[in-house]
Amino acid sequence: ETLADRGYTTAAFTGGGFVSPDFGFGASFESYGTVDPMVNSDSPLLRSQLANLTDVDLALLEASSMSVVDSWLEQHQKESFFLFLHTYAPHQFDPQERHLLALGLGATLSDDSASQKVLYSMGEDVTEAEYSRVFELYDGAVRQADEGFGRLIQKLKSLDLLEDTIVILTSDHGKELGEHGAIGHGHALYQEMLSVPLVVRLPGRATCERGTWAPGRSATPVSLIDIVPTVLEALDIAPWPSLQGMSLLREIPDRAVMSEVQNLAVKYALREGQTKTIFSPLGKDLFIPN
Repeated sequence: ETLADRGYTTAAFTGGGFVSPDFGFGASFESYGTVDPMVNSDSPLLRSQLANLTDVDLALLEASSMSVVDSWLEQHQKESFFLFLHTYAPHQFDPQERHLLALGLGATLSDDSASQKVLYSMGEDVTEAEYSRVFELYDGAVRQADEGFGRLIQKLKSLDLLEDTIVILTSDHGKELGEHGAIGHGHALYQEMLSVPLVVRLPGRATCERGTWAPGRSATPVSLIDIVPTVLEALDIAPWPSLQGMSLLREIPDRAVMSEVQNLAVKYALREGQTKTIFSPLGKDLFIPN
């Protein structure tokens, strides 16, 4: 909304789900897609699941790919734009066969009924061999997302846009793969859920009232609510008074960082320095009792 008000062209290409416009995320976007551009559209398992939904058009699934994103960038390359690109590819454990073959791995999820049962089991009574197989599927799915993101970067380069574009890569959550006896997410706030990639790349030709920033890495815990203040500072836009979070382009002070989940379970976590407390209130559980 903030950038649209300043004349930016806005678009989103997403996998829908919890970032569907039904939840309000479509505000001020000129276009908002809900067919994942990086999904394995050839997956027989996915197609069988979607076939049971009356409001899904499989033709849209077939037409959606990163080429749609490429076309959008070509059409708007001379404009200031805000692009939200989202995928569930790692989320699904269902990569295309070529990504598994590239890693020297075996059959796809569609051909692996045992792994399907494991993924839907939340991790009960899973053997080491079954966990190993799930790791392989996850690696292939991450590789599929990595390829899609790499294609975005290459397209920005080919259009001579990369050095004028802020690029931020992150995730809403991690995935437990047996670290605490389960598989999946939405049920706990251990570090495998909370430690996600956060890469901020500022344009090489960027100018700002506060000068330039040197590249580097930080082990300081930060929060996803810090992304909006970071973008605003990089664009010399003043944050509004009620905005939470802090710009990552400034020195981050010692502070508490909060996390929460209200999906399969209700839990809260507070991290202060090297100490983290997880609060699981009794009587607030949904599907998994605290």
